[in-house]
Amino acid sequence: MPMKNIKILIEDNCTIITNKIKQKLLKEKYDIEFYDTSFEAENIIKHKNVDLLIVHNIKFLKEIRQNYTKSDLPILLLTHNSEILEKENIYELVNDFLNISIIYEDLLPKIKLMAKRCQKFKTLMELTNKDYLTNTYNKRYFYKKANESYQEDTQMAICMIDMDDFKAINDTYGHIIGDFAIKELANILQKNTKGKDIVSRFGGDEFCLLLQDIDKENTIKLVEKIKKEVSKNSFDIYDTKINFTISVGISTQKANSLDEMINNADLDLLKSKSNKPKIKLCTNCRYDKLATV
Repeated sequence: MPMKNIKILIEDNCTIITNKIKQKLLKEKYDIEFYDTSFEAENIIKHKNVDLLIVHNIKFLKEIRQNYTKSDLPILLLTHNSEILEKENIYELVNDFLNISIIYEDLLPKIKLMAKRCQKFKTLMELTNKDYLTNTYNKRYFYKKANESYQEDTQMAICMIDMDDFKAINDTYGHIIGDFAIKELANILQKNTKGKDIVSRFGGDEFCLLLQDIDKENTIKLVEKIKKEVSKNSFDIYDTKINFTISVGISTQKANSLDEMINNADLDLLKSKSNKPKIKLCTNCRYDKLATV
């Protein structure tokens, strides 16, 4: 049975991975991507959710393990020389290995076995990290990933989002319909984010976005796109079309801490909701009085 949503990153310039092996892997319908250089691999890992890394280069293996644990990124090492495992303490760096000079024919079964393990682990982590209603990430997972992003020397943005007049939907149609509206908003947010962006439900109808490698201008463009899509979206309940709008607070400037950055976005959200007429979007309002849209 093929593994669903398992992304495998493989060293392409490794002579062990023959065209025959590649074709067999592709027939398994894995999400496979090949890389030629360590720089290319690091860029893929940084921007995509890689479930299994297959390497032959020991130097690259050591470099990647400085940033990713065995749980964060399972690694299968292919080697011609098993003595190097003991000599360089490689056992601590890899989740599994295969000495292909001895049992070359075991390569494909080994990859399939590790992919199964990755899928089971991924399923368990999703149950642990996801919100039951919306399938977005929960608050605990958001803070874990946001802290990692905050420590990096890259641009990031925090967006606090909630629905306008959500109480009216609950009071008029009931909580089941309210939950449906929340799921509608979650779907739109997930559809418009990508890579290692994080969509998290903070509670009720409030969501928080972690956008990575993005500047203020592109953050505003993305949020405006989301706002427009939300306002055009509607769903039918009891022969009645229901739609809603959202308000957003954005923080794109790294403050003294991640908590302060999130708090600034939350304050901007409150400001965007309290202005009459509603601004709907407030960006770094605590830093720039003119930064409202």
